[in-house]
Amino acid sequence: EGTVFRIHLPVAEETRLAKTTMESGNVQHLGGKILVIDDEEVIRTVLERVLNEFGYETLLASNGKEGVALFKEHFREIKLVILDMLMPVMNGDECFMQLKTIDPGVKVIVASGFASDTAFARMKREGANGFLRKPFKNEDLSNLISKTLKEL
Repeated sequence: EGTVFRIHLPVAEETRLAKTTMESGNVQHLGGKILVIDDEEVIRTVLERVLNEFGYETLLASNGKEGVALFKEHFREIKLVILDMLMPVMNGDECFMQLKTIDPGVKVIVASGFASDTAFARMKREGANGFLRKPFKNEDLSNLISKTLKEL
């Protein structure tokens, strides 16, 4: 009782690299609204913060069914969807196909640590724009978003 602990952690190199990259202007941000569909709250929270720092607005969904509902409501405003593959209620593959029925031109980046190459290859044939294996660097995310949005 009454004990105080102070923990000093060094700044990670990745954080410095991301800030340096953003400050140097190497990464171009086009703005707009991005829908993040991921069942892990920590990932949604971190992506929201990072995307906001990059200049994007975010909508968050905790599973595919919720993501489809949000997309249906806001699809005219959403420029891009970041989609996890393995989720409860509705998985990423099924969610992706439903998003395509709402807007055949939807831009989707699949972000997963467990997706098989076969599953992503099928989604790529159906129009998925890119894949990021979790964990990924902010710079890689930013570059893929910029590349995908330039294809509009």
